[in-house]
Amino acid sequence: MWTVSALHDFPSLRGGGGQPFTGFVDALLRTQCFVYGVPDSAIATTLRVNVEDGGVDTRIDEGAPDDSTGRLRCLSAWQYKAEDKDRVTEGSVAKEVQKHYATELIRRGYGYRICVCDEMPAERKELLEKALNAAAQAIQANAQRCYVLSASDLAEWANASLDWWQLSSIGP
Repeated sequence: MWTVSALHDFPSLRGGGGQPFTGFVDALLRTQCFVYGVPDSAIATTLRVNVEDGGVDTRIDEGAPDDSTGRLRCLSAWQYKAEDKDRVTEGSVAKEVQKHYATELIRRGYGYRICVCDEMPAERKELLEKALNAAAQAIQANAQRCYVLSASDLAEWANASLDWWQLSSIGP
């Protein structure tokens, strides 16, 4: 069975100006949306990582209330960081949601997610999420919960999706 390893596979996704990581996370999101019945037409992505994006790399315009991860239950805006965890700080995540398009989507009820192509301890992730949620609530008092996803989070999510896909494709 094919699996994704946070320690072995993710470092190679940091190259190419962020495009490999962006492609990976977008494929994961499209798979999860497919599983929960969110149409492809509700997903807006781009692999052009070197253009101004207003703080949003991918937008999903429909929620999946039954999503087992909790990350897709509401409309969501996704920002990808194909860089070392040390470059992702409490200040930098707060600045992401203050960019014009991220701010607009948070005001419209989108949950904001930042995906980091590196490992980080739970305490660090908690600090980043606290800063991210505080910044989102400064924009919209009742903002949807924001998440920071590390390489481990994404690898486990991908592996669970792969397990589902492989099991569902086994015939009687």
